[in-house]
Amino acid sequence: YIFRTIHKIKGDAAVIQFDKLAKQLHDFENTLTSLRQKTPLEKVDFFPCVPAINDIVTTLKKIKRTASRAALNRTPGAGEPPKSTSDKEFFSRLRAYAASISQETGKKVRIIDGGFCQADIPRSMQKNILSMMIQLIQNAAIHGIENISQRQSIAKEPYGSIRVGLEKQVSCFTITVRDDGAGIDLDKIRAAALRLGKYNKAQITQCSNKELLNLILEPGFSTSVKANAHAGRGVGLDIINSTVRRLGGKLSTRTRRGAYTEFAMTFPC
Repeated sequence: YIFRTIHKIKGDAAVIQFDKLAKQLHDFENTLTSLRQKTPLEKVDFFPCVPAINDIVTTLKKIKRTASRAALNRTPGAGEPPKSTSDKEFFSRLRAYAASISQETGKKVRIIDGGFCQADIPRSMQKNILSMMIQLIQNAAIHGIENISQRQSIAKEPYGSIRVGLEKQVSCFTITVRDDGAGIDLDKIRAAALRLGKYNKAQITQCSNKELLNLILEPGFSTSVKANAHAGRGVGLDIINSTVRRLGGKLSTRTRRGAYTEFAMTFPC
């Protein structure tokens, strides 16, 4: 639970460009990973956590003080309800985040509004859903979109596109995050499943494509051999899947090699 929470906060911090906090949380993830891999654990093994937690708490306090000062400078009307982030502000943050990923990875990534409207999401669900959308966009930018030379070699535009859409029906609404990248490599999933001991060689050959795609939603499953600041922990999609189910929804995946990957979250109205 602690590891998953740290990972989620790190992703949110990266999106709103709290780079120092995101870096501290990533380093703390590394510390926690080493603890998870060691058995048995002794008291001394937890000593490195103390300064790391202190640094994170100090940074959070600074952020809180800054936010409090900003709040004091606002003059909302009497009884005015708290306002949610507008669609324009939300996409502005997403595009800034995409720009930062582009700079770090050498890729070119753009966010496209495919008909998304926060007003179509029940207010009680907005915070959770927007957070999951951010994680899916990060996943698309890191895992889905190819680098510039790869895209140009197969006659794609240099910029990879991530389209965010929302379709509302009578009894439900569906949010989609779709990239025009390389698609999910099922061979990499097979290799990761073998490496992690999920299946043996005989079993993995019998798995359907749907069963393989479901593996990427499991806790601790990642096709990345080495973790970095954005991916490789095997918790991002696991958090999304469990949150979608907790909200009474369903997460589905569609992909085509060399063309796209689409995650769709469907919830009852």
